[in-house]
Amino acid sequence: MILNTNAQALLANNALWHRNNALAKASTNLSTGTKINKSGDDPTGMAVSNKMRLQIKGIEVADRNVNDAVSLIQTAEASVGEMQNIAQRMRELSIQASTDTLTDDDRKLIQQEVEELVEELDNMSERTEFNKKRLLNDDYEEFIFHTGNDYRENLTVNFRPINSAVLGISTKPARKYDDNGNAGRDMIDGIDYTTVEGAEEALERCDVALDRISAYRSSLGANQNRLEKTSSALVISEENVQAALSRVLDTDMAGEMSEYTKNNVLVQAGISMLSQANQRPNQLLSLLQ
Repeated sequence: MILNTNAQALLANNALWHRNNALAKASTNLSTGTKINKSGDDPTGMAVSNKMRLQIKGIEVADRNVNDAVSLIQTAEASVGEMQNIAQRMRELSIQASTDTLTDDDRKLIQQEVEELVEELDNMSERTEFNKKRLLNDDYEEFIFHTGNDYRENLTVNFRPINSAVLGISTKPARKYDDNGNAGRDMIDGIDYTTVEGAEEALERCDVALDRISAYRSSLGANQNRLEKTSSALVISEENVQAALSRVLDTDMAGEMSEYTKNNVLVQAGISMLSQANQRPNQLLSLLQ
C-alpha cells in the first residue's frame, strides 16, 4: 500500500469532476430549454442557429412589409371604387340628359350635379393617401415593396394618376389621355350635359372612363393577390425555419431528463467512492501499531 499517492482517490475525483460537469450541463439545458447555451457547447450549431434567428427576424419584418403593402393597395382600390361609382352616376345622367323630354333648365341642373361629381372625383385623387403618401395623383409613379429576407426580393407596383382629366370626363378643357394614362398633345373640351349632343358624347366618354377604371382596379387587385400569396409563402417559410431551429437548438426534455438522472446517481456514487478511497490511507495506521 502507498501513502503519498492515493491513485484510487485521484481516479474517483477525476470521474466525479466529469460527472459534475455533465450534471451541471444537463441542469442548464433543462432550465433553459436549449441545448446550446454557449459557443463551446456546439460551435457549428451556434453559428447555424444564429443565422436561422436572423432569417426568422428578417422574414417577420418582410411579412409586415407585405401586409402594409396590401393595406396601401386596399386604400387606393377603395377610392378608385368610389370613382367608379361617380363615373357610373355620370353615365346614368348622360342617358337621362339625352332625351328630349327634358327642358334646357333640366339639363342645366344635371350639369350642376355633374360638376359637383367631377369635383369630388378630383378631390379623391388628391386626398387619397397612406402614411402621408398620395396614391392617386402624380406624386408617385411606382412603389417598391421589400417582400423577403434577401436584399433582392422586391416587388414594384406601378401607380398612375387617376382623375377626371385622365378619365376624359372633366367638365373643363383638358389634355387627352390614352388608356395607359399618358397625356397627349391634343386638348378636348369638357363634357357638357346642357345639350342632347353633348350628353350623348358624355355617354361615350363615360364608357371609356369606366373601362379605364375597371382596368386600373384589375391591376390593383392582381398586385394585392400576389402580395397575399407572398405573405402566405413567408409564413410557411418562417414555420419551416422555426422547426429547423428547434431541431438544432431546443432541448429534448425527455432525453435530457434521463441524462440528468443518470449523472445525478453517478455523482452520488462518485462521492461515496471518493470518501471510501480517502479512508484507505488510514488503514496504514494499523501497520504502525
